[in-house]
Parts: sequence; structure tokens; C-alpha cells
Amino acid sequence: MLTLTSEPFAGSVAVVKVPLPLVKNYGQGSGTITGPVCALKMSLGAEQVVDISGSYAGSLAAFPQIPVDGSATLTMIEGAANAHGQFPLQATLEFESKSCSLSTMFSGVLTGPFLHLDSSLSGASISGVTSATAPTGFTGTSLQVRVPAGVASCPSGFYGGPLIRQ
Repeated sequence: MLTLTSEPFAGSVAVVKVPLPLVKNYGQGSGTITGPVCALKMSLGAEQVVDISGSYAGSLAAFPQIPVDGSATLTMIEGAANAHGQFPLQATLEFESKSCSLSTMFSGVLTGPFLHLDSSLSGASISGVTSATAPTGFTGTSLQVRVPAGVASCPSGFYGGPLIRQ
């Protein structure tokens, strides 16, 4: 059992309890706040967030009607959790097709299984959903790259596809 107890606040104390080990990286527990101001009982969920640092490679295709597809490599470095439970990410995306290419750096966060990265240089963004049970990569369109107009030689739009951890 994992038990977390807060420091007193406004005469109250919060306690969170989650049974361990987690089953398939997920768990359900309970939380209580006791005190004169705000007494509360709740159910809660817990999720293990796996480190997704590494290099991922595969193919991305523009959709829905842009005839561009090519190979991509996404390299990510995950930092320690911040005060909000988010894991900072730094990433580099390299994409090359027969007709265009894109290379840019991103920064963002991983919150649970959801990642979001933005490029301050190009305005491009990456959104995705990771697999907590096996961080082997992003399948299908669980990873989307948005390329704004005028950023690269590639047409603006959304690109998606499977990228597998190398």
C-alpha cells in the first residue's frame, strides 16, 4: 500500500492510498481530506508513467488528402516530474520524403500517457498517446505532427503514422 499524507493546510490533512503493486501499470485507490473546513472522500486512479526517452523511427504520411509520405526519426529526452506531475520533454524530429524534408526541435510535456510538444522555431507541434504497458512506440495515428504553412518544404497539414522505439 502506498500512502501519501499532506502537511496540514487550513486545519485539514489529505491522505491518498493506492494498493501496490499496480496491475498493468494502473491502480485504483482512495483519498480523504479530514478537517474542519473541507471533509471529503474520493476514489482515484493511479498510473505508472514509463520513461519514453529514446529514438523512434518509422514512416509518417500526410492526411487526409496530401500525397506526401516519408521516413521519420523522433528522438526524445524525458526529464524528472515537475510540481504538476508532468514530465518535461525535449525532442528532435527528422522527416524526409521524396519531395520534402523537415528537421526541427521541440519541447513539451508528458502527462500520463499524453504527450504534447511545440517547436518555438517552426511553429510545428507533436501530439501523441504512449503505451504505459509497453513503451515500444507509437502505433497508427497515435502520433500526429502538425506542420504550419511556410515552415518547411513539406506541405502544411497533419502527418501521422507508426514510430517504433529503436
